[in-house]
Amino acid sequence: QMLMKKKNRLIDIFRSFDTDGNGTLSHDEFYSGMERLDINVSHDEVTLLINEVDNNGDGEIDYQETLDHFEHVARSYSH
Repeated sequence: QMLMKKKNRLIDIFRSFDTDGNGTLSHDEFYSGMERLDINVSHDEVTLLINEVDNNGDGEIDYQETLDHFEHVARSYSH
């Protein structure tokens, strides 16, 4: 139940960042989304975050990549 709520929240955040509605987050969308949440990150930090999550190497983050990364991090913290 808690994990499902967090996944729903993740979906909401992803959709709010995805301003063009194409199902992926570009560098600019990710950076702008972080700014709207008052999270101060540099463009270099956004690039590092995208590279960490971007499994298919297309330079953008899709929802499944985001979910996979979230679940991987959640499992890491539960052990």
